[in-house]
Amino acid sequence: THWVANPEPGVAGYFLQTEPARRLPNLRNTKVVFVTAEASFASPGNPGGAAFLKQAGVQAEELRLSNLGIKGNGHMMMVEKNSREVLQPIIDWMAKNVTGSNSQSPPPRRVAGHTMALKLADTVMFSVGTSNKKKMPYGTIHVGQMFVQYFEPAERQHPLPVVLVHGGGGQMVHYMGLGGMSGWAHHFIQSGYKVYLVDRPGHGRSPYHPDALGEIGPLVTFDLLTRDTVTSARLPNKQWPGTSGDVGDPLVDQLVAAANSAPRDAQLAQSLWKMSGGELVERVGPCILMRHSAGGPFGWLVANEKPNLVKGVVSFEGATAPLVGQGGAAGTPLLDLKGMPIMYLLSERGGRPGKPILDALLQSGARAEVIDLKERGILGNSHFAMFENNRRQVFDVIKGWIEQRVPSATSTARL
Repeated sequence: THWVANPEPGVAGYFLQTEPARRLPNLRNTKVVFVTAEASFASPGNPGGAAFLKQAGVQAEELRLSNLGIKGNGHMMMVEKNSREVLQPIIDWMAKNVTGSNSQSPPPRRVAGHTMALKLADTVMFSVGTSNKKKMPYGTIHVGQMFVQYFEPAERQHPLPVVLVHGGGGQMVHYMGLGGMSGWAHHFIQSGYKVYLVDRPGHGRSPYHPDALGEIGPLVTFDLLTRDTVTSARLPNKQWPGTSGDVGDPLVDQLVAAANSAPRDAQLAQSLWKMSGGELVERVGPCILMRHSAGGPFGWLVANEKPNLVKGVVSFEGATAPLVGQGGAAGTPLLDLKGMPIMYLLSERGGRPGKPILDALLQSGARAEVIDLKERGILGNSHFAMFENNRRQVFDVIKGWIEQRVPSATSTARL
């Protein structure tokens, strides 16, 4: 190689290959653009990158935003005030330079009657719980922030938004379907509900680090989840949409691939759920909480913390802690859910008991009821009914209960 010193004022030197230069034939038809913002550490540009690729036979060039009159942007130009203005010259460059299509991509899996189409007025992503910080030797960090994604339908038909909380080892994508199929988030939005999806602290897009959340538990195993999927795939009234429901079933592999562990410190986790969930509900305004499995405690805590804002709770086989004390369902209630409409939903093969949770909810003062899908003739479902063949039918039960039992209120949702 040889060094090119001071290529232009303010630009660091760079290395080029000594001729004859090694070529990159696999990239000869690939076009590359280096985009540089005026106030970035990379300003004023990166002529070295373009020069190196050109020497190797790649079609490369620079796009300096300052030369287009777009001033003041830093390295995080995509989140700055004029992000749309910054994006336009990139789109223009792509339209001019990139042609062709990818006919090799397989079409996504689609199931008749379960459309993925969403007509949206808005969608936003943000985090709550960001006020909780901790000083470390290397600097200040966040502790337990919670990622939220919001969808507003183009035609809003219901005044109360729904907050969807995932179960243990999961993340918000559990409500977005599996393997390219629709999910309950799609169905809520298509029915005209505003939807808020959360990744509980340490899950999904809410980052985990031991300095913030302590030791994490063991990874979710196939064995833990396939107890349900195998049952749903093999017993009468099969509802699992995959093949065997066991290891090697592509949909089981997809399910486990998205699973992660929870922090071992349950007390810390519950305090973070109460704090971040309460902050979210304050931001959303009057709403309905829906939770699954180990996301159950999140709902009980937030409903207890914000009873004037949580207008109803749907729990699909959600965990009971900290609903009652150590004495079990007959113990002293720890939470006050007086007058709150609560639905506890059971599937035929979920294996969760209904009576103990109903007793605990009634003790808390809630207007609670257990709805057993089997008693309604909806058969074959497991603990993962949101992924199964009849997920829309199960959703309709949830939607019907909300519209019959949760009083309407003027939404104060705001972003």
